[in-house]
Amino acid sequence: VSDGGASHSYSSLTEIRRKEAEKALAALQLYRAATFCGLPDSKLDRHQSDIEAAVVEQLPGRGQRCAIISPLLGDGHADHDAVALAAKSVAASYPSVVSHWSYGVWTWMKNVDHDALVGAQRLTMSAQARLAKRNAINAYRSQVSDDLGQQIVPNELLNVAAADHEVLWCR
Repeated sequence: VSDGGASHSYSSLTEIRRKEAEKALAALQLYRAATFCGLPDSKLDRHQSDIEAAVVEQLPGRGQRCAIISPLLGDGHADHDAVALAAKSVAASYPSVVSHWSYGVWTWMKNVDHDALVGAQRLTMSAQARLAKRNAINAYRSQVSDDLGQQIVPNELLNVAAADHEVLWCR
């Protein structure tokens, strides 16, 4: 959704982040062309209607059921919350055909209380799925390494992401 350009002061970061996203999608065997919104990183809260319009544009149409998967609302990053709110709004506008699933990113770096886990489902991943997920995460070199300067995603979070399960919420 965002252009990813605010995490480092690097002139071609937006282009780097787009290539990383394409590599991550390939690792997950999601070959359908991605839609990049190019909205300003760290400012998505100012673009709620743009995000919603972009999501609606991707809906399959003709009453086909689909799921929107977004970061968990309250995840700990303002851009993640903006995307979560847009996904929630679109799902609410099309309740008979759209379900909204969420996943935590920064959630796991906080003390997660019982209330936060209400509605969560733990899904065990196969070894093949874990490898694909690891390769997709590792595609984001600008975030998971110090190649461009400071590593953005701490090793603690990378260790959590390497678990044999995924936690999703359907709300």
